Amino acid sequence: MTSASVTYGDYASVAERCDALGVRRPTGLAMLPRNLATAGAGDELFAEASDAAVRTLWRQANVEEERLDSPEAPFPRVSEHHADWIGPTIFLGPALLSESPALVTVALGVITNYVTDLFKGVPGRHTARLHVVVERSNGDCVQVTYNGPATEIGEVLDAVGDLTSNDG
Repeated sequence: MTSASVTYGDYASVAERCDALGVRRPTGLAMLPRNLATAGAGDELFAEASDAAVRTLWRQANVEEERLDSPEAPFPRVSEHHADWIGPTIFLGPALLSESPALVTVALGVITNYVTDLFKGVPGRHTARLHVVVERSNGDCVQVTYNGPATEIGEVLDAVGDLTSNDG
């Protein structure tokens, strides 16, 4: 059986990368392009195929998101065709974390419930991957990555909670 894995790592300054690439700088809840940290130009950015589903789920749950792209000109989407779920990279800004911590739980909970339900009753092992970038109050960014069984993706909530409760 696949074992769950939550890892933490440094992430490039989202503000600096957005400025360098000429895209909107998020301050609250946003989905980051897959390659924000490595793209050489704004026209090289692309989003996960799962962005559309997450955006719809958030809208249904009255969760407001800051888009880096626009509905009229969305980032191109990349889709990997296999039985796993690859989620978007979620950005959590310091203002959101300090002013609306419950919204973080709702936004991530919607995703984890969706993924768990997606594979319910489907035979076989299914994995899920989700990245959450947390911008600390000092501007540093930390990436929490979940990569493990889809049924255990809720572990990302605890991992993000542990990280944000230690922000200083």
